[in-house]
Amino acid sequence: MKRYFLKKRTDIERVLVRIKDRNFDFINLNIGANSIAIILILLSLVLMAYNFDALNLDYLKSLSGALGFFLGFFALILGWVFLKYWKLDRKSSYIFHLTRPENIPREANIFFTANNLTFATSYLSKVEASELPLFLRRLLSVSIFFLLALVTLDNRGFDEVTELPESLAQSSDDFCPEKLELLEETEPKEGCALILKAFELGYAKNLGECEPNKVEVDKLEVCTDRRIDEPYFHYFSRKITNFVEMSVAFFSGNDVKNIRKKFDTQLEQLEPLKDYQVYAISAAPRASHHIWTNLPYPEPDLYHKFAEILLPSRCIEQFQNQTNTITVEDADERKYSQQMQHAYGQLLFNPNVNITAGFCKEYTIHWNAAEDACDQLATNPITFLTTEKVYQEVNLVMKRHDLAKIILALDDKLKEFETPESELDTTNEGIDSKLLNEQKKNEKGPITKSKIAKSEQQLRDKEEIVSFQCFVNKANGKSTTKKKNVVIQGTQFEVPTRYVTFMDSSEDSQIAMYKQVSRLMEDKFRYTQYNSQSELSVNRDPEATASENDFLAQPNYLMSRLEVLKNIDVFLGNEWVLKRDDLLEVYPYHVHLKNYVEKFRTEYEKEHGRL
Repeated sequence: MKRYFLKKRTDIERVLVRIKDRNFDFINLNIGANSIAIILILLSLVLMAYNFDALNLDYLKSLSGALGFFLGFFALILGWVFLKYWKLDRKSSYIFHLTRPENIPREANIFFTANNLTFATSYLSKVEASELPLFLRRLLSVSIFFLLALVTLDNRGFDEVTELPESLAQSSDDFCPEKLELLEETEPKEGCALILKAFELGYAKNLGECEPNKVEVDKLEVCTDRRIDEPYFHYFSRKITNFVEMSVAFFSGNDVKNIRKKFDTQLEQLEPLKDYQVYAISAAPRASHHIWTNLPYPEPDLYHKFAEILLPSRCIEQFQNQTNTITVEDADERKYSQQMQHAYGQLLFNPNVNITAGFCKEYTIHWNAAEDACDQLATNPITFLTTEKVYQEVNLVMKRHDLAKIILALDDKLKEFETPESELDTTNEGIDSKLLNEQKKNEKGPITKSKIAKSEQQLRDKEEIVSFQCFVNKANGKSTTKKKNVVIQGTQFEVPTRYVTFMDSSEDSQIAMYKQVSRLMEDKFRYTQYNSQSELSVNRDPEATASENDFLAQPNYLMSRLEVLKNIDVFLGNEWVLKRDDLLEVYPYHVHLKNYVEKFRTEYEKEHGRL
């Protein structure tokens, strides 16, 4: 055994030495053309199927059972015919040689010779060629047609093929009717069922307004289908003639000119159109909103940094499953951070309230920021944003805004070519329709900006899709807002800094956080008793009335307090309710929270949003 391995080792070393010296005289390959052809065809179809994503497991699972049976049946039949017709199951007539020159047959055609190695092909030579086993050639032939059918047919295409005979078979409905008779409605008019029933039973002499409409013969359109006694060739020639006449009218009219103009216009904006598709496919951000705060991370620092890297989309699930309230420890240094994150998510992204105000991945809170972050931003905006690693996103959103203006202007220009000039006549009917359209336009009222702009007037400004704010917690002092202006790429942004103090606040910290965060993001937002869900006559401090105080202090029958509690809005200075655990069991907190968030989003979306 040892001697055997030593001999093998010597042979391998000899081959390696020959390769090193570029001496390939040990190669002696004679392969049949049939085997090579099958392998090359199969490889090309595998690459094609991979390119068309036809080998995806989810796509294969989506194929119907009928299509799967057809693929197998098609592959077996065509694979067998292919193998027999091209005689791939026999010995190859052509043989490819890759060996030393002295081993090449005399009648062979030599392609090249290099390093004592010749590549040639021969026809009906006596050299014994290597072939794939017959069962493998049969299997590969079936696989070739299976892949071919898999690439060219999907569920929709298979349904079209199976329904083709029915569409080609002409039914009696395709013929013109023999006689033109008065046609009645098959369905009764709306609200006439009882009158029709009474008429059938004899309780009504006539149907009155429920009489089915009738179509007069002279108003019927000319039937262009096949006549009952019309020869098929005559019908076919008539269809061809009509098609030619319509084609001549089309190409001689203004339609072709308009198509050419549209194509030339799009060709001039080829680069913006390409970038537009790239941004759409790559899911580029459509907004960029940032808040810098000196509050610490709401989670441990290490966990937060790992989550940003490994779970970039966690905000979607996080804000979607938010509860109405959160519980925090008074001694926890991250208390205000957790409350701010909760209020931020409720105000913007909670889907249970209403349509979200934006996409959470386009909104960022920068924790542990310096107190003078907005001052640094105002001093040198590009340097600050680059240091914070947000300038690339801001720049991309602003570029996408410029691109959106170009695309919308292009759409408006293309609409000019949609109506042919031949239809723009000066007839009375045309003038009346124009006046009617102008009247409808005037009745639409002012143009409002929407989330998906369909015109340049509806497109949001850059300062509406990009925003910068600062939220600073101070040890003492009053809550104030200071604003500065920042110019980036020729666009002026208003940057507010909200200074807040929670230490000495008499309000509940969570309610106070809602008010401060909403004031930061939308300075015009005001929540008063007039847009609250509470009634004006009941929403007051219950301590002002002894009877109400005694009523709320009773330990039993808490559900009886619901009528009073639903009119006490904690967002209007009634935080005392949150300190009563017994009342919180029945207090409808979610009603007032939903109303507060809805009113905030209504005001916020007027001047903030996304492309």
